[in-house]
Amino acid sequence: MVIQALLKRNTYYDSITLMSVIQHVKDTVEVDISNFEPRENDLFLLCSDGLSGMASGAQIYEVLSQVDGLERACDRLIQMANGAGGNDNVTCVLARYHRN
Repeated sequence: MVIQALLKRNTYYDSITLMSVIQHVKDTVEVDISNFEPRENDLFLLCSDGLSGMASGAQIYEVLSQVDGLERACDRLIQMANGAGGNDNVTCVLARYHRN
């Protein structure tokens, strides 16, 4: 699953990753697409179920709102998932939106 954390808006939601869909469905792929206007400094998290399956959205939000620096935040999220059992590979990518 992918959790997109929009910290400025204080919301998060789960959606299916395209890679997961492709692995399980050969003939057709259905993709959820949402359009929205990102705001300055919005933070986006793309992660594997190795993270989202080991940490709640609230735990992820807490780390993202408290840790400075995207690399440090990713490292902390991976440590959290591994500390909770690390049952799967953990992938974490963070991106901050800036207009220019």
